[in-house]
Amino acid sequence: MAQEIFKTYFETAQGNYLFDAYFNIDHESTLSITEHPVQTGANVADHAFMQPNILSFEIGMSDVMIDVTYGGFQSFSNDSASRSVNAYKILRQLQSDRIMINVYTKLWNYTNMLIESLSASDSNETAYALKANVTLKELLVATVTTVKISERPQKTDLTNEGEQKVQEASALASFLD
Repeated sequence: MAQEIFKTYFETAQGNYLFDAYFNIDHESTLSITEHPVQTGANVADHAFMQPNILSFEIGMSDVMIDVTYGGFQSFSNDSASRSVNAYKILRQLQSDRIMINVYTKLWNYTNMLIESLSASDSNETAYALKANVTLKELLVATVTTVKISERPQKTDLTNEGEQKVQEASALASFLD
């Protein structure tokens, strides 16, 4: 049986991005748990919540390799910048435009990620390449439903209004004093 080779890549509304090398990928998933005492028998889910996922990459791009993906890093702009420079420009653009990124890795698939930080060194070792650290953080998205509620409840034959007593105005006035 042939083993499927899993590729890590970024998926955006603008296209998919596959880097030449992934030196490190750090996955961080954190559950915040209350430090206050919890009553016996209480629902524990009410006292803990998930923090946004954080994903950190150390990626590499080479100017001597051919881009095998459609679009990719060759076509960022009309200038003649190299693949490594275009990759950096695309990452900066995704960050500044706050473009949501879905990231597919061997361990987990992440949705609604934004580039929180991007750092790259420029040295003689990276003259024809890019080595960058990219940190993505999940943007928690909630679905809100609006329900229209009338000011007065609808009365039906099954409505139980309780026992209704009429009070005299004088009795009510003495109660309010």
